[in-house]
Formats: sequence, C-alpha cells, structure tokens
Amino acid sequence: MKRWAVACAVALFAVSGCSAWDEPKSTQTSYTPQKTGASPIRYDSEPLEQRFPKLPQPVTGEWVQGFFGDEPLPGPNTTYWVDAIIEMPPQQLAAYVAPFRSSMVLATRPRLWKTLDAGVPSSAQFERSDDLDRMLSTNTAKGGWEVKAFAPKDGSVLVLSAQGKDAI
Repeated sequence: MKRWAVACAVALFAVSGCSAWDEPKSTQTSYTPQKTGASPIRYDSEPLEQRFPKLPQPVTGEWVQGFFGDEPLPGPNTTYWVDAIIEMPPQQLAAYVAPFRSSMVLATRPRLWKTLDAGVPSSAQFERSDDLDRMLSTNTAKGGWEVKAFAPKDGSVLVLSAQGKDAI
C-alpha cells in the first residue's frame, strides 16, 4: 500500500510538473506591418490636395507613397501610407499652426521613407498636436487618412506621415 501511495504521488507530481513545462509561454507579440511599395519622390500637388484638403494652399513640396505589408500587388483593401514634406514660408507655417499652439508638444524628429528622410531638418526641434492631426485627417464612409503632422519650432516645412485609403 505504501508503494502504491508513493507511486501515485510521483505520478501526480510528474503529470503536474510536465504540464507546466510543456505549456508554451504566452508572449505578447504584435505585428506591425512595414512600409513597402514606395513610389519615387513626387512633386505634384494634386494627390496631396485631394487627400488632405486642409493643407495650406498652394501645396508645394515632395512626397512618397506606398502600401503596408508584403503584398506585391496592392488591392482595394490595402492600407496605403504617404510621407510628405510640405514647404512654406516660415511666417505662413507659424500662422498655420497658431490655432494649435496651446496643444503643441515637443516631438522626436519624424522618420520618413528612406528616400525622403534626408529632407527632414536634422537639427530642428519638432512639435506636434493631436488637434492639428485631427484637422488634417479625413474620414469618409469609403476611405480616409489618419495624419501625424510635425512642425519645427522655427522652420518652413510641415512634415506629414499618414496612412489610409482613398475614397473610391
């Protein structure tokens, strides 16, 4: 009887120990799709004006677009991205961001697509505002763009990083 009790205890210990060792550890992993499918640098303004109608007019600058993920051929359900450097005189930029000045916070230098990133001033101190982002973002039943805008404290560019879909 003593052997049986010892054997049961050993078996119970082994089973409970094995189940704890065999269970995969749950790890919190998240997949962030990477920007891919980038176009060459573009200088035309019409696509930017259509996607972001509240940009200061006329829109001048350079921009790149692409899609997220590994898909070689983007389709209608693909999320696109746009990185842009919008140029304007310093006084115009200051007037443009003035309504958002009270909600501006310091931000790290925005990182854009590699062919455009060199155009972002490296020594500038950037600010951003959620209110400015909401004003520039668009949302329709068939598409929309979520914008993150960055403005250097003393500068003449508005840097945009956006993702979304064009209205069909």
